[in-house]
Amino acid sequence: MQEILTSFLNIAQDPGPHLMQWKSRNLKKIVACVPMHFPEEIIHAAGLLPVITWESPEPFSIAYAHVPSFFCGVVRSVVDMAIRDKLDFLDGLVLPDTCLMVRGIKNIIHWNYRCAFQYHLYLPPVLKGNADSLFLRNALDRFKKSLEQFV
Repeated sequence: MQEILTSFLNIAQDPGPHLMQWKSRNLKKIVACVPMHFPEEIIHAAGLLPVITWESPEPFSIAYAHVPSFFCGVVRSVVDMAIRDKLDFLDGLVLPDTCLMVRGIKNIIHWNYRCAFQYHLYLPPVLKGNADSLFLRNALDRFKKSLEQFV
């Protein structure tokens, strides 16, 4: 049991090498997304591996030059990892517009990090009626079509 838990801990602390091995072994693409209420099932259904990006245990270095210090650790970490090429194993990155901080890094990521697929997905924060549901459905359909074109 200890060996299995140690293996999981090693992967969680530095998932990049493990994901590179997975990618070469399975011959599939990896698309990451910033967390919080993201429909990762759509990425999985496209035959891709969805990966949720979390805060890295490494200290931030370059991120402070690009985002304010009051941005959450996850957002600062994604910026830092992207600019330092720590996400080079990814084929794609999706930024769901779930908060002002994620919205604030869209252009920073676009201009400083290149991968084959980048998508900015707006998810309405509240579904109160038919118009909200229709908006969400259309947004998810556009996202699905963009993934279809990518694969």
